[in-house]
Amino acid sequence: PLSKNEIVTLLQVGTPSSRIEQIVRQRGVNFPLTLAITNELTSAGADLALLTTIEAAWARTGVVGDCKTIDR
Repeated sequence: PLSKNEIVTLLQVGTPSSRIEQIVRQRGVNFPLTLAITNELTSAGADLALLTTIEAAWARTGVVGDCKTIDR
């Protein structure tokens, strides 16, 4: 999955948001879209479509806590 820093870097080097959306759909993300992260990504050049794609990717693949199976 992509990290927030990877997405910020892609935006800063001029990668189109539409291309980043494709990558996010393929790989997912490893962070939730908080208000602070939304502001950071928007400042780096993210548009609403990219933010929506990130939010959907987190909802689909995001993990909160440890999800290991406990054998009994």
